[in-house]
Amino acid sequence: MDEKVKRLGVGMLGWARFHVSRCGLQENRYAEIRAICDSDPEVLARKKVEYGLADAHEYQDYRRVWNRTISMQVTICVPNYLHSRFAIAALKAGKHVLCEKPLCISMQQCEDLVTAVARSG
Repeated sequence: MDEKVKRLGVGMLGWARFHVSRCGLQENRYAEIRAICDSDPEVLARKKVEYGLADAHEYQDYRRVWNRTISMQVTICVPNYLHSRFAIAALKAGKHVLCEKPLCISMQQCEDLVTAVARSG
């Protein structure tokens, strides 16, 4: 890889093979999965091996993913009812957000998320 290319640090909350393989996060020369998060330590360890993420930092608390400077983008792959909560928290922390669908499960969540996006700049 060209050493001059600066890679975007990605933090993954939850798991979705699509985001890792089909979106090409592992092969993308501009992105690097630097943090992974799951509340279950056994799942975290298993997925780290399965996806070949030996260098990624492991977290069980999603807030720790963006409290470190290692991730600029957060990819949200958690149960649907958590999408909005995690996305808003990541935006407040100054992170870019990629969220699987559905983005929200209620109109109130949509309105709250639109407000958070506007405030985040």
